[in-house]
Amino acid sequence: MNSLAIQRSIWFGRIFSRLRINEQNVSKYSLQRQLCSSSPKVIDFSQLEPDKFGDLVEKFQQSSTTNKTRKSKPLKSERLAEDQDGYDRLEIKRGIKISLPGYERMIEEVYRRRPRNLGRLLEIYRQMVYDDRYKPNRNIYTMLINACAQAGYTRKAFELFDEMKRYDYQPTRAMITALFNACANCPIDSSIGDDSKYGLNLAIKLRDELDSNGFHYNQTHYNVMIKVFALFDDQPNIDSTIAQMKRHRIEPNQDTYCMLLMGAIQQPKNGLYIATELMRKILHNQPKISLNVAPFNLFLRSIRDCRFESETKVKQLVDNSANTKSLVPQSTNKLPMKQSEIPNNLPNLLINNQSDIVSIDFQSLDSVTNRFLLFGGIDGFLQLMQHYRVEPNLKTFTLMAELLADHHECFELIQKALDRYNQRSDVCLYNVFIKIYAKNKNREKCEQMIREMQREQLRPDIMTFGALAFACTKMNDARKFLDEMKQCSIRPNNNVMGTLINLACGHKDLHYVQFLLSYMDKHNLKLTIMDIERIEIMLNYYREQTVDADRNNQSIPLKIRQSIAEVNRQFRQMLKNTTIELDTNVWSQWKQNDHIVQKSKYHSSISYMKEKINLRLKKYPNNNPKFDDLDEID
Repeated sequence: MNSLAIQRSIWFGRIFSRLRINEQNVSKYSLQRQLCSSSPKVIDFSQLEPDKFGDLVEKFQQSSTTNKTRKSKPLKSERLAEDQDGYDRLEIKRGIKISLPGYERMIEEVYRRRPRNLGRLLEIYRQMVYDDRYKPNRNIYTMLINACAQAGYTRKAFELFDEMKRYDYQPTRAMITALFNACANCPIDSSIGDDSKYGLNLAIKLRDELDSNGFHYNQTHYNVMIKVFALFDDQPNIDSTIAQMKRHRIEPNQDTYCMLLMGAIQQPKNGLYIATELMRKILHNQPKISLNVAPFNLFLRSIRDCRFESETKVKQLVDNSANTKSLVPQSTNKLPMKQSEIPNNLPNLLINNQSDIVSIDFQSLDSVTNRFLLFGGIDGFLQLMQHYRVEPNLKTFTLMAELLADHHECFELIQKALDRYNQRSDVCLYNVFIKIYAKNKNREKCEQMIREMQREQLRPDIMTFGALAFACTKMNDARKFLDEMKQCSIRPNNNVMGTLINLACGHKDLHYVQFLLSYMDKHNLKLTIMDIERIEIMLNYYREQTVDADRNNQSIPLKIRQSIAEVNRQFRQMLKNTTIELDTNVWSQWKQNDHIVQKSKYHSSISYMKEKINLRLKKYPNNNPKFDDLDEID
């Protein structure tokens, strides 16, 4: 064992001695390399002292130190030109940094959540691009543009589209559809653009850009373009788009006509005439178009919201219907609709055989129920839908209930039709019934609707109480109504209180208004602009009455004068604590989460590197810079 230990120690000693020799050789070779690297430099030996050892090495070290000092360059950010927003510096973010896949997961999660928080979505995008300098992929831009389009944030959707193009991304077909939808959903407000047709101008510009790039539209793209032009009442562009569809052998489908019906609804003066002509074309081309309930619901909306421009338009519809052979297609499995098949023999301007119509009182068409009777009423319209094998849904019956607002048996007629199709009323439909009866001051019917909701085990919501508020014409009714809301644990909103204030001011009831102001002050509810305007009109009315009475030496009861003074005092006190938002721009709700976009430069790490390359190419036009000079830029 002793001999083995002695051999191991000798072996390890030889290894360590070799390592020391190699270390000495490395230091010797490094010194030689330093001396060789300085060989091109001329050394003046007359300046050296021969009696001083190491003078040559000392002079060399001083020379290399001065060279390093002379070659020290400024920072990159000091050589680049100053930008307006300070993004010329490639700053390093301190602290925890989210990865690119992490940002993508966050954006997708917020995008798919309902209701969608657009402000949070834009804030995540801002942090990803402007703080952490990541390059988003094309799917991120598709989701962001679609979210902005659905919210009507048209300007931001197109800004994101411009940013995406700076990354040399090609737009997807879904992205093009979303951009046109953004134009269609753009609010018509002069405060958000140069004029009220801000969305229309962007849509025309986008279409021209896509045409110049040779983009091939599909059926969905044409439909959404027609939607934009129809909503902005741009008939020339509608005609040109339909002509372009036919040139590319794309036939209009049901969605195309639905977009046109949506445009007709935007024209309250003559939209019903346009919608009737469109609905006739839909029914006439029915063998080519697969029908569902959507166009019928849109047509019911046109009856509710639109009118005929003149009596001449109504006569034109009657004459065109009488001169048409058959608007209902004849086929093996469907019989042509006859007027005698419609119950009660009511006319229907959507089909032929209108010879029974002798005359129409145009003034009576101001009533929505009378307009509905021109198209068969509830039974005739449902018979028409049944002929085309289209089953109505709850939205259809809700619209029909609004069209029968002037009928005293509105609920019974709709309930009978629901039983025929084995459907049940929902809360929304009962809210419509309650609103109809409340406006007609029929409290018994309103209470009946509440009992029906309880029987159907449907819970009232805030819209139910908003409809019931129309029946509170007196202060005692309002007090009982607000107590019932408290029992249901529902807090009144601005719409409910606005309805009550409107009723109180309309009846010039000072005690009613005084009670509402006290209630709002106690429960910390704020006045809206409409509430302030209504109360001011009522107080001005009483001021004029007081002045006229004083001039004519007429006496006004002391209680009325005290009530006027008390309402005026409460009103002025509440105005001091009320903040009125005068900004009507609908985009201001997302403005705080917005980010500034530079039109000229897109400040990211990629453009930063491109700027460095351009700087090199400017300095060396032949694209052949020297290696040493490249270090100055890097």
